[in-house]
Amino acid sequence: MSTRFWSHIRGLLGLPVFGLLANAPALAQATMVIAWPERTRLLEDQRVDLVIEIRHVSSVAGFRVTAAGRDLTSQFRGPLPAQLDCDETPDVVFRADAVGFPAGHIRLQASASTPLGPVSAIQDVLVYPFQLGQPARNIILFIGDGMSQPYRDAARLVARSTPHPKGVPRLREGFFDDLLEMDQMPIVGWVITHSLDRVVPDSANTASAWATGNKIQTNGLGVFPDGTDCRWRLGGANAATLEAITDNPKVETLWEYLKRRFNYRTGIVSTADIADATPAGEAAHVAFRQARFEVIRQHWENPFLGNRPAFGVILGGGWDQFLPSVRSDGRDLVAEFRNAAYRFVSTATELRSVTASTDRLLGLFFQSANPRRASDGIRAAVDPNMSVAYDKLRLRRLGTVSRKQIWATTRTNLSST
Repeated sequence: MSTRFWSHIRGLLGLPVFGLLANAPALAQATMVIAWPERTRLLEDQRVDLVIEIRHVSSVAGFRVTAAGRDLTSQFRGPLPAQLDCDETPDVVFRADAVGFPAGHIRLQASASTPLGPVSAIQDVLVYPFQLGQPARNIILFIGDGMSQPYRDAARLVARSTPHPKGVPRLREGFFDDLLEMDQMPIVGWVITHSLDRVVPDSANTASAWATGNKIQTNGLGVFPDGTDCRWRLGGANAATLEAITDNPKVETLWEYLKRRFNYRTGIVSTADIADATPAGEAAHVAFRQARFEVIRQHWENPFLGNRPAFGVILGGGWDQFLPSVRSDGRDLVAEFRNAAYRFVSTATELRSVTASTDRLLGLFFQSANPRRASDGIRAAVDPNMSVAYDKLRLRRLGTVSRKQIWATTRTNLSST
């Protein structure tokens, strides 16, 4: 059967098929794979890691890579010993980090000689032109996490079908007098949200899809799958397998791209843990979304921005992920941000005192009562999301509120909308 068939089966299972069938004599041959999905799409000079995996050999000669005829071989490190597919056979990889391409149809061709014979791989990539005309002053993306069409329909029914102050229904004969503001946007786009390997996606790969322009595997943030993923998928995602979680081919996000190429100032604001998948999708590159210590480190030391901070403004929950007493590396990342001239705020009063002249701002507004490290060693034990439910329901935070009071307040608020 074809290599593409087995690649498809591997995607459906979420596991490397080579690892499952490694003992079969028919598969004991050298193979070369470019660790990119078949339909990889890039913008002009959008940076991406180019990882080439060669299986079942420990030595390679005559390695060569070209892109549209241009020789890229000198950009690669390798051969680097690797443990691919968890099958205990010798493997090597060659790696070129942060490679960019001109616009056009690019054919990647790789080849090498091995003790088991010659190997080669070919991949065609479409690179789209991208140039800014008159730069927009502000580009603001609002995300209602998980807000698909049924939620918009429900919001419209609740907010736009209540009676007019004069007693006239605002939903009559199948028409609304007033649509939601999002219904009135001049341009609307839709995306099919299947992930690279699953029909039902999660917020990590969907965030990465609109941030990088590429389909990403389940739980992945800004990376493509590779042959070492089996280590953490089979052995568990933890500090012992963190190397396999962080060695995947990285793809530059739009936020990183605009900052690097056009000097845009970037920021993220969320009511969630700032290391959670949706806000992290703009500048994190890990195969497993819960590697939150690493996500925060990349916010501070971004791989596509010369290890400089990804954002000038970070506001949200997630204080636990910054604490030296919680982090596995013992780093005090709040202190490191402050030492780089970031103003740090942690209360509404402090946030209100921030002026327009402040160009570097870190705000963390929630810390759990008992900050501690999770048993896996790659994140805090508790998701330190901001508690905003009471604010949305216009309830006081102090004291105990009964379910009856909540529903009474909710009905009052909805009727006045």
